[in-house]
Amino acid sequence: MNSHGEANLDPEVVVLSGWHSGPNPSPGLGTANAIRLMWPNAEIHALDYSTSASGMHSDIISERHILPSWEHADLDTISGVIKGLVTEHSALFISGLDLETHLLAKGQPSGLTSILVPPENALIAVQKPSRLAADFMSIKVPRRRSPSRHGYRDDGPENEEDRQPDG
Repeated sequence: MNSHGEANLDPEVVVLSGWHSGPNPSPGLGTANAIRLMWPNAEIHALDYSTSASGMHSDIISERHILPSWEHADLDTISGVIKGLVTEHSALFISGLDLETHLLAKGQPSGLTSILVPPENALIAVQKPSRLAADFMSIKVPRRRSPSRHGYRDDGPENEEDRQPDG
């Protein structure tokens, strides 16, 4: 970040989250490889919420940061740690996790452009499932998870008559 609070286009440090590489992989490792092609001298700092995230063992990583799992996390603390890493290292931050992206979009401080997440209203406009689109097409809206003050919450239809039977 430069002295005007703008993102550095040739960063020395890039912090990436989302390093799970199992059956439902997160994009951290692939993003790190792309970052390495663009900025070969940048340090890659990995951030995840589990010590078992297999991508965290890659030798492309300069530093590793493990935060408490979402079930036990305080969202203000997570947000503060990420903002602290970005500030301390004059780093760019790229989130590879949807819950984290929504959390950071809600608390994005004005003038801090080195946390690369879209504004909250942009996320709302494209969130899945789109209730408006589902109603228009007469399709079921599945439950989903979204961030709450202390971890995450399950969201779904707002009242019992909207709930779809299992199966």
